[in-house]
Amino acid sequence: MNLQRGALAAVSASVERLRIRDTGLPSEVFEGLAQSDAGGHAVVSRLKEIDLSDSATLKAIEVCSITKAWPHISTLKLNGCVNTKMSPTYRPLSQVVQNLETLEADGVHFESDDLAAIFQNTGGNLRRLSIAGCQSHDDLDLVEDLPNLRSLNISGCGSCLLFGLDPRQALDELEANGVPLSDENVSNICRNHGGTLHRLGIARCFLTRRGASLIASSLTSLQSLDISGCRTLSDADFMVFANLGETLRFLNVSATKVSNDTVDRLKVALPNCEIVH
Repeated sequence: MNLQRGALAAVSASVERLRIRDTGLPSEVFEGLAQSDAGGHAVVSRLKEIDLSDSATLKAIEVCSITKAWPHISTLKLNGCVNTKMSPTYRPLSQVVQNLETLEADGVHFESDDLAAIFQNTGGNLRRLSIAGCQSHDDLDLVEDLPNLRSLNISGCGSCLLFGLDPRQALDELEANGVPLSDENVSNICRNHGGTLHRLGIARCFLTRRGASLIASSLTSLQSLDISGCRTLSDADFMVFANLGETLRFLNVSATKVSNDTVDRLKVALPNCEIVH
C-alpha cells in the first residue's frame, strides 16, 4: 500500500495502537503531524504499540521516522520486515530501541551485528524479544545485556545461544524450537530459570535422558513444554515428566519415539495436562 503525503497526520493523539502493514513510510507521509494543538500546547500521544509487520520494503530510516514521531512507544512489531536492519553503525536505530519493552521481529534477516546492536542499546527495559528465524550463526550471550528479559523466542535461529550465565535474569517464557540445544544448554536453563520458567519450547533439540530429568526435577513452575521432534529420547525417558504433575498443563511429544502405551501412562499421571502426540 502507498500512503499519501501527510497521511499520518490523521492519527489522533488518543490512539494507543497503530497497525501499518505491508507499507513503505517515506518522509512525506509524516508531514503535518501535529506536535502542538491550536492553543500551542504540546500534544502528548498515547501511542504505545506500532505494528509494521510484513512490510518487505521497510527500511531502517523509515523505522526511525515513525519512532521519532511517536518516541514513547514500548511495543514495536517488525515481523516479516526482511529488509530492516539494526546495524550498530546506524546511530538513530540505537535510539529507536532504547525505550522498548517488546520487540517482535520474526523472520527478519538479522545477523550477528544487528542482534548485537539490539542487545547493547535496549538497556534494562526490554521484557519480550522474539527474533524467530533470524540469520545469526554465532553464539550470543543475551543475558548480560538484557537483564529484565522475561520472554524470549529464538526458534529457528541458526545459532546455539548461551543461557543462564547470569542468575539475575529470570525468564518466564523461552521458545527455542529448532535450535541445536544440548543437555548442557538445558542444564543452564534449568539452573538459573528453574523457579520462574512457565513455558519452554525446545522442539527438535538434542535432548537426552539427562536433560529430560533435569527439566522434570528443576522446572518446578513449568506449565507448557514442547519437546516435539526430540528423536534422541527413548520411550522410557518420557515418564520423568510425570514429576511435573502439579503444574504442567500442556505437553507436546509429537514426532518422537514415544509409544501409545507410554502416552496413556502419562495421561494417567498428568490428568490436568493436554498431551499432543
